Amino acid sequence: MLFRSCGPLLFFLFFAIITTACLYVKIYIDFGLKMPDPASLFY
Repeated sequence: MLFRSCGPLLFFLFFAIITTACLYVKIYIDFGLKMPDPASLFY
C-alpha cells in the first residue's frame, strides 16, 4: 500500500533528475564550446 502511493512520486522524482541531468549536460557542452573554461561559471 505504501509503495503504491509512493510510486508516482518516485517516478516523477526520477524523471525530474533525468531531465535536469540532460539540461545540465546540454548547457555544459554549449558553454564549453563557446568558453575556454566552463568550470569558471561555478566558482
